Amino acid sequence: MKGTKFFGIGIALMVCVLALLLAGEAGFVSVAWAGKPPHAGKARKYRTEYGYAMFQDTDGDIIKSDNRGRYVDKHIEGGEDEVMLHIYEDDNSLRSSITFLGEVENQSSRKVNFLFDFINDADTKPGDGQAVYDILVWIDGSKTTRRGNQVEEKYYLDDDTVHTPIIVHAESRDRVQFVVDPDWNGTSPNAITQETVNTFYDNDEDINYWVNDFGHIIYTLYYDAEFIIEDAYPEWTITATGSVRLSVSKIASKGKGKSKPVEKVILATYTSLPFGYTTGYVPPSSAPQKNNTLATTWGKMKY
Repeated sequence: MKGTKFFGIGIALMVCVLALLLAGEAGFVSVAWAGKPPHAGKARKYRTEYGYAMFQDTDGDIIKSDNRGRYVDKHIEGGEDEVMLHIYEDDNSLRSSITFLGEVENQSSRKVNFLFDFINDADTKPGDGQAVYDILVWIDGSKTTRRGNQVEEKYYLDDDTVHTPIIVHAESRDRVQFVVDPDWNGTSPNAITQETVNTFYDNDEDINYWVNDFGHIIYTLYYDAEFIIEDAYPEWTITATGSVRLSVSKIASKGKGKSKPVEKVILATYTSLPFGYTTGYVPPSSAPQKNNTLATTWGKMKY
């Protein structure tokens, strides 16, 4: 099955997929405005800028950047990932942002670190035998080897395998989406793909999930509380706290071809997975040296 694109999706597909997901979750994780955003109900023009992100990586953060530095900006020397900002024209407020760390489409070597245990830190979780969840915890269906790095009695996916975009959006819901692969193209036996989920258990039902073009299962961490956004153009500080729901999207059996509906499946819940970063359009003076050219080669919408 060729799934919806993850790190390279056209705007038409974006609207369709988000509309499907919105139908199953009243609101789809929204950003940090209290109540309705300003100018609710009005069509507001916005522009797209390509900026930077600087992860806070504080002691209390559960989601952190990798060991290659806290700064993310495709324009810098050696930069591999994009930070896309949608900024309203009328007041320069932030409409949305997408921060990539480990973009599979561009074969990025960057990753993100998850400093929590998917099973031991969960408040609720599915029963045994749900392959799409169990594969986040175990390497294979024998359940003899845990996935990730051991930290005391827990196992964290800070093992250079998690690729993610962090999505902040005033008109939908804030979330962290991720795929798991030590490489980027889904060919590693330790990548979590539609194929590896199907073969995880011998005799279970093979369920089709929302995947990217490389077959990676797309997981989403939905934050129940809106991300807190502070400061103003050209720089914003974004902080995520509060309860989180881990989900995947199942391709329903009814429907024909690409019209098959998407059904959200909540796998587990967590009390809090905090993290924070600063994002903006004008890089700070402490930013690494930029390349000679600032022109982006991206000519397509990612989400």
